[in-house]
Amino acid sequence: MANREGCYNDTDKMSFSANVNKILEVKERNNLLETYALKWPSLTTQWLPDITIPDGEDYSVHRLILGTHTSSDEQNYLMIASVQLPNKNPQVSAPHYDNQSVSSEMKIEMKIIHEGVVNKACFMPQNLSIIATKTSYSEVLIFDCTKHTYAPDPSGLCSPELILKCHHKEGYGLGSGDHTICLWDINSLPIERGVIDPITIFTEHTSVVNDVAWHPFYQSIYGSVADDANLLLWDIRSNNANPVVCEHDAEVHFLDFNPHKEFILATGSADETIALWDLRNLNCKLNEFGCYKVAPLQVRWSPHNENILAYSDIGKRLFVCDLSVLEREEQFADGAPTNDEFTYCKHTAEILELSWNPNKPGVISSVTEDSIVQIWQMSEHDSH
Repeated sequence: MANREGCYNDTDKMSFSANVNKILEVKERNNLLETYALKWPSLTTQWLPDITIPDGEDYSVHRLILGTHTSSDEQNYLMIASVQLPNKNPQVSAPHYDNQSVSSEMKIEMKIIHEGVVNKACFMPQNLSIIATKTSYSEVLIFDCTKHTYAPDPSGLCSPELILKCHHKEGYGLGSGDHTICLWDINSLPIERGVIDPITIFTEHTSVVNDVAWHPFYQSIYGSVADDANLLLWDIRSNNANPVVCEHDAEVHFLDFNPHKEFILATGSADETIALWDLRNLNCKLNEFGCYKVAPLQVRWSPHNENILAYSDIGKRLFVCDLSVLEREEQFADGAPTNDEFTYCKHTAEILELSWNPNKPGVISSVTEDSIVQIWQMSEHDSH
């Protein structure tokens, strides 16, 4: 069991009431809005699916994976934060925000020394203690959090349980800047101490691979998108057979399979559109809508509602929209939503990643280039 001595609090809760117009713009119907300042930016954020509800308290404790992007002479860390979220959802409006009315707190509980910038971090669904990270070099590192102390290792060494090698350039997912996707079996025997080579290398993309996602219903199927404007669907049972190809008109940044509908997925592209696809008929897009003349950077389905989709864009905005009302074309003025079916937050810097909380409907965390972690929740009406 890991030693819990030396918990860290590298965050400062920002006074939202004093800086409401400087921090972000938010619709009045949002329930919860918390903003925290980190010492260094985090390029990644992901809620862990476990939750603790203390007896007799009016809050629950959630865990959040973060990383660091420090300067060249500063140590980087993989971090796990604890976040207190109120059990009840007070209706909060920006002009009347009371910083003391919401019992919310974030603390960095674990810091693991990391070699280079943490470009991406994600947990293993079968074992929440196992976290994989993509480094600013080319390796993927595997950490077992039960084997690390909560305070950084005093030796100052990065000590992952496994190092997954093969890529020749950095990346932000299972893909890489070397145009390839690698598949590893972390239960295979290392070729040397702690080092594992891939069992398969997928080479169909012709440019930088931006995102890779496993299908939530079929364990052998995954999708990938890249700067070659292609969405590729793969079946690892086919031994690197030709993938199914769907074309965008520009670089594709992200993809996400709908966790409720097995045949639906979404992609976001530099062509300033989000496209919906039906896996049963990939000859054409199921639907497509514009993103207010800016490119979407990330697309994520809600874990609680099959029609709710969140995405960020290069305009420093995070949108949550109900696709059930987008079957008809919507028009927006000056790049801003005018439809009540949209909820959005205007951040102060580029949004690097967003994550839906799997336990609390409508709660999203986002991290930005200016070292901010933002946790916010749209109203219950919108999140269900």
